[in-house]
Amino acid sequence: MNRLNQTLVVIIAAQLLVGGYLWFCKQNSAVAPVPGFAVVDPLTATDLKELAADCSTAEQWRALANIYMSAGFFAEADSCYAQSVKLQPDFADAIYEHGFCLSRFGKTARGNQKFAEVIALKHERSASAAYFTGRNHLRDEQPDLAEAFFRQAARLPMAKFELARLLFRKNELDEAESLLVEILTDQPNASRAKLLISEIASAKNKPTRSTSFSLEGSDQTERIPSPFTQEKDRLMQSVAKYGPEKVLAQYMNLFYEKKYNEARPGLERVQEVEWTPHVHDALVKIAIASGDLQKAENLIEQEIAHSGPTTQWLGTLGEVRMKHGDAEGAIEAWTAGVQVRNDSTINKCYLGLGQYYDRTNDEANATKYQVLLMLDLAQKAIVANKGGGQGGQAVQFAKQAVAIAPESAEAHYVLGKAFRSIFSTDEAIEAYEKCLAIDPTHGRALRELTIVQ
Repeated sequence: MNRLNQTLVVIIAAQLLVGGYLWFCKQNSAVAPVPGFAVVDPLTATDLKELAADCSTAEQWRALANIYMSAGFFAEADSCYAQSVKLQPDFADAIYEHGFCLSRFGKTARGNQKFAEVIALKHERSASAAYFTGRNHLRDEQPDLAEAFFRQAARLPMAKFELARLLFRKNELDEAESLLVEILTDQPNASRAKLLISEIASAKNKPTRSTSFSLEGSDQTERIPSPFTQEKDRLMQSVAKYGPEKVLAQYMNLFYEKKYNEARPGLERVQEVEWTPHVHDALVKIAIASGDLQKAENLIEQEIAHSGPTTQWLGTLGEVRMKHGDAEGAIEAWTAGVQVRNDSTINKCYLGLGQYYDRTNDEANATKYQVLLMLDLAQKAIVANKGGGQGGQAVQFAKQAVAIAPESAEAHYVLGKAFRSIFSTDEAIEAYEKCLAIDPTHGRALRELTIVQ
């Protein structure tokens, strides 16, 4: 074979090898699924298409799966998690998140298989995997299997609570109560644990204990830590990586830098794509910060027309109108906020009304709203003191309410609750008795007095 022929053979062989390699790569490479985007906004659709076009590593497939799941595309997320684990079989984080994804859209058996793999790998989230397996068995009406997995995950407070609920239903009251007491040792304000102890005490015919825990549980709203909350937070972080949320973050940074003229047009474009309350809130803040009070008022009125009246928006509307010189409109907004009273910002309305009536020498109304403000602040401090530290403030606010309106039964009642929150029993009893002296039919004071005496 002459030199020319040898060279041709080498070139052809090289071409065959390269072509074969490319064919192999094409046959073994995966293309990310692209869902139908008819139900999402254009910004989200564009970002997801770009992310889907750039997937090669296990981590990239997992990241895309998380984003698909946060957007509600569960089937596509399923495929992406599977490809991530195909590339890296021991990728425990992806396996765990795949199990959570499958569980969320009803594929409980497959989800449990993934959680079993996580447990076999002895991953740091093995307890959470066991907890979700227990939850899946509950959904499939298999309480005995659920109990076994909750016991396996019992170092997690929420697994302990779910186990206590199952035991309560089986009338195994002592073990159930013991588990709930363990939860309260670490989370003393866990309301659901206290309410369940109340039910157990009632089943044991202990009415005083039942009433006490029922009252405490009803007053508190602290949640028991749960793996579900952790997964929800993780997915919310994914939401910020695409679509309006990503754009919003960019323009909000301009707002924080006080570049209002640059921030406003971008946020308005985001709002045109998909109307959302927090974008509207940002636009209101920009308008107020820029001194464009008429714009702020118009935006707030649009929000109320779109989503209905809330105490928060009516309170802000009152402030804007008062700054704008429209005192009558401000009073109208604050009064409506008090009537609606559907969120925790009621003190903004009380404060505005109290200050206005104080300036206009309307003593009766000034006193009314100042007392309501102090009582609201006291109640919030009482709740906050369940976590420790604000009991003294609660007492001071309640004392101010009593000083303003010494004939108010409600003011004395709240003062009693404030004293009780700092374990000043004698002072609490005295306050409840004063409340009942003014209003002998004050049922809550009668109930509290029965408990503390």
